[in-house]
Amino acid sequence: MSIQLKLGGHSFSVDSLPSDVTGGTSSVVFEVETHKVMLVPQAEFDESLSAYYLDAAGLACDDDETAVCSEPQYGIVAVMAVDRKAYDEINGVFGAMASFTTPLLAGTEDTHRRLMSLRVCDGVCYMVYTDDGLKLAEAIRTDSTDDVLYYVHRMAEILSLGSDVPVLVAGDKAVADTLKRYFKEVECA
Repeated sequence: MSIQLKLGGHSFSVDSLPSDVTGGTSSVVFEVETHKVMLVPQAEFDESLSAYYLDAAGLACDDDETAVCSEPQYGIVAVMAVDRKAYDEINGVFGAMASFTTPLLAGTEDTHRRLMSLRVCDGVCYMVYTDDGLKLAEAIRTDSTDDVLYYVHRMAEILSLGSDVPVLVAGDKAVADTLKRYFKEVECA
């Protein structure tokens, strides 16, 4: 089972979950939607340093947040800031059955393809660029489609990608429509 946690000012309540989720014995994956996320190579990852990874990236946990990490995927571990009360509720109900992930990991499954993958949701743009390996992975707060356009254009400029870089957009058709005016190959997932 997979559950999204939108923690940008929203609270999470175990009471809102269906009873078959809270009474089950299978694992439950919580997808954390926050800009406070970063990817760490699995070989370099130390779970006891999770909060320090975020702090070093300028994404320090607020007083009411705690750092959690994903299971390793494709040789990468995601570290995310999660509301402490939500984490305590999740841990109290699910314990070891709970795990966490992020939309930022979604673009890392096929790193050999030249591709800019975007997922836009809840005011965050998850941007992953791959080209014979993972080259860039960022979660950026955005307020509008124009913000997303700016960051994609800026990243394409910094990485010398040009307008022919393939772009895959998930989560917001308006973003795809806007990007189609500036990039030659834009797909909506």
